[in-house]
Amino acid sequence: MSFEPIVPFYIPIIIIGLMLIFIIICIVMPRYRRVNNFIKISVIILVCIAALRPIIHLEGADVSKETSDIAVYLVIDNTGSMASKDVYNKARIEVAKKDAQIIVNAFPNAKYAIFAQDVVTYQMQPLSSDVDATLAAIKYMGTKTTKLSDGTDLNLLINTASNGIDSYLKDHQNQKAVVFILSDGEIAMENPKASKLDDGNFKNVAGGMVIGYGTQGGGKVPKIISNNDGATLYYRQDKNDPYVTVGNTPVISRIDEGNLRNIANKYNFTYGKSNDIVKTTNELKKKIEETSSFEVYYDPNAIFETYWIFMIFATVLLLVELYRDLNKLLEEYEVKR
Repeated sequence: MSFEPIVPFYIPIIIIGLMLIFIIICIVMPRYRRVNNFIKISVIILVCIAALRPIIHLEGADVSKETSDIAVYLVIDNTGSMASKDVYNKARIEVAKKDAQIIVNAFPNAKYAIFAQDVVTYQMQPLSSDVDATLAAIKYMGTKTTKLSDGTDLNLLINTASNGIDSYLKDHQNQKAVVFILSDGEIAMENPKASKLDDGNFKNVAGGMVIGYGTQGGGKVPKIISNNDGATLYYRQDKNDPYVTVGNTPVISRIDEGNLRNIANKYNFTYGKSNDIVKTTNELKKKIEETSSFEVYYDPNAIFETYWIFMIFATVLLLVELYRDLNKLLEEYEVKR
């Protein structure tokens, strides 16, 4: 049982305490030991209990919903190299999408946002508490580049994400932001600035993790083409020309763990691979929740309100007292006649 008082908690408690003292006085002193005094005191006590609004939680029911001040930001590399199938014989992006779903499910009461990079870098989903919409956005994500990727420009992706996050946190300082960067970390030699990271990024976040995808042996980079069946736009490997080649030699994409570890170290994030996702996410979640606040909202379908019961008893006692007074008046009237 819990209480949701409609007035400051101490007021009914003080009144109930005084009424209990009056009951003792009525018992001890015979001249006050009258039925109507006990009825009046009982009515006052019942009304005070009703004002405390006692709530009974139904056994076995989900009686509450926790909402937290945690915001989960998914920063997902979705360039062509993430289509390489060298992680569990699956495309890196598909494994990353499953990991992203695990992350979201680990923070069921948070808010979520997604930053992605394919042909361009953009915010795929604004911050939202709609977990179903977030999971749907992750599910339908697919690599969209159809040309040879110059490598992952993590500088651009991270700056886009961090600028958006830091700007939001300036106005929402109580928000605990946790960032997950999912990428193969691959950098092209033609883009040396890609490995350079600006200072001050993610300076207001509570924690983060960098998750690496791919193998040192690498995998072929498939050519991805788009299909539109009239209702859904989706992406698949080109069967006629399946792989990106240079001089008839397939391009091999490899994970750049050195770059990913540098990113993790710079922002004091945890670094891990896909097989570490559950353990490291839970550890990070525990760390974040230790500094986060939670509020409880009771489900009206999982609680039993009791205040009306006390009000019914108080009303019955009042009716009894009115009946007694009415009989007394009638008796006095008969005597006068």
